[in-house]
Amino acid sequence: KFLIKCRVLLASLCFFLVILWLQTFLHIVHSTTATATTATRGELDAIVTVAMCGFRADDMVRALRTNGQWKGPIYVITDTPPEKDPKDYTVLNVKGHHPKFVSQGEFDEYVKGIHTFKSEIYSKWHKTQIFHLIPQQHNVRTALFIDADMLAQLPLSQHWLSDLRPFIQNANCHLTLYPERWYTHLPIIGKNDIALSGLYNSGMMILKRKESALVLKHWGNLLVHPPWVGRDQGKLTQAVDHTQTQLCFLPNHFRHVQNEADLIDRVWFGLFGKGTFLHISSAKKTRSKYMHWNDQLLQSCDYSGLEFQ
Repeated sequence: KFLIKCRVLLASLCFFLVILWLQTFLHIVHSTTATATTATRGELDAIVTVAMCGFRADDMVRALRTNGQWKGPIYVITDTPPEKDPKDYTVLNVKGHHPKFVSQGEFDEYVKGIHTFKSEIYSKWHKTQIFHLIPQQHNVRTALFIDADMLAQLPLSQHWLSDLRPFIQNANCHLTLYPERWYTHLPIIGKNDIALSGLYNSGMMILKRKESALVLKHWGNLLVHPPWVGRDQGKLTQAVDHTQTQLCFLPNHFRHVQNEADLIDRVWFGLFGKGTFLHISSAKKTRSKYMHWNDQLLQSCDYSGLEFQ
């Protein structure tokens, strides 16, 4: 029995090491080396998130200001703005802000879609509208988008900002993001169709006002037209392919992004310490100990002003 237990333990360890090696290898294969080119600046202008339909970004902002020691602008796109203007971030109020359609039929399909997936389509479409929502006079040319369920754990200046700089400077990096997480392609993901899970993760992206404009426009158009799916990664992949967007990949995930839902990440960061960010991920549906999500609010998207024009 002891030998059997030892063999099981050894097999499990080997399996873990193989998965870890594959994940690292795939990240390296997909990564594009970003070197400084003709861009005139290499700094991040702002951090942006979307917090709609009951989700809040208060904890994310607080972690960026305290743990992350981020001094720059933070923009929160929301349909439920606070009563008083916050001091530590800028509210981009999108109450009544909806996509435009050329026909009544397209509009009716969109209404059907947002009621099928509740907040999913409505909130995810606003990711593609970031540079339309941030006033041009704020001079934000490069923004880091992160999901509202990501918490900074370490100072961004420690490694993160310097690791981002080459991608920001490289004019050939139209869009910079991570490859989609390996487990999203497994059959056990259930209702999320593997074919629609996409190749790229949209929870953290470097977006550029000029270079990202075409892919954001096409992605936004795909999101508000059928077929309706809850995830946005599949349509992002389609948009990247259609617009021939030049991608770069964000730096070393095993240094910077700790996904709470990923068993490998839990073991890795448990052994080697915190990542720059902790991604609460699916815990937002299970009342994570890190953040205070209100499940009852998830259906309370503000659809005021939703009418065909």
